[in-house]
Amino acid sequence: MTKTESKLTYAYAHSGIVPLRSTDSDTAEMVNQVLLGETMQVLETRERWHRVVCEFDGYEGWVSVAQVVLFDNEQHYLAWKKNPNRKASPFYTYRISRGKTRRTVPAGSPVVFNTHEVELPDGRW
Repeated sequence: MTKTESKLTYAYAHSGIVPLRSTDSDTAEMVNQVLLGETMQVLETRERWHRVVCEFDGYEGWVSVAQVVLFDNEQHYLAWKKNPNRKASPFYTYRISRGKTRRTVPAGSPVVFNTHEVELPDGRW
C-alpha cells in the first residue's frame, strides 16, 4: 500500500461511467458515479485503486485505476478543465470509437465536440 506523492495529482474518467466506491474493493458500496471526462483529485493510491475527490460534486471515494487516466502535469489538467469548448453532452448516451476501442458517452459527460468527433484529454475519438 503506497500513498501518492505530496504534490497534487489529478485524473479524469476514461470509462463512460466509473463507479465511486466507499472502500477500495469491487464489492464495496457504490456511493456515486463519475462520468466520462469528469475530473478528480487523487488523494491516495493503493494497488488497483485511487482514493479521489470528484471536482463536480465533491464526493470522495475509491475508483479503479483501470477506469481513470492521470494527467501528465498540472498544465494538462488545467487546459482540460478550462477548455471553453468542454461542455456537458446534451445528447442521449451514445458510443464513440477509435480503432477497436470503444467508449460510451453518457448524457451530461463533460467533453469537447469537434464536428463529428469527441475530444478527450488523450485525443480525438
